Amino acid sequence: ILSNSICSNKMPILLEYPFTYRNLDGDLIKDLQYKNTILLNSTQHKCKVMSGYIGFNPENYLEIQKEFDNGFDNQDIQIIKDLKIDYVKFNKFAISEEELKNIKKMRYFNQFKEVLQTNEVVLLEVL
Repeated sequence: ILSNSICSNKMPILLEYPFTYRNLDGDLIKDLQYKNTILLNSTQHKCKVMSGYIGFNPENYLEIQKEFDNGFDNQDIQIIKDLKIDYVKFNKFAISEEELKNIKKMRYFNQFKEVLQTNEVVLLEVL
């Protein structure tokens, strides 16, 4: 879903949100499928991916994941800025309708520019 033009210039960092599949119908199998989808998607673009499946999770990665697993808020935006993440891709199918509504209400805190929106994802550039 990402064009190579977005990720070709400077190898930007992409955060796939959420880190884990947590829609109401979620289970271990859906979570593994979700992480594998992120991994496979990364072969189609040249972005560095912050989230997804990796065999080893360094301590700070687990802390960041734990924060993001609480729902998207101002603290997450600060983490995104501190880590110099260039794009955030919200995978709508992997979060509940309630969380998605809350994210939309916040209008992404005016910290992002919408690059792409489909039925499944919203891609935002970090300003």
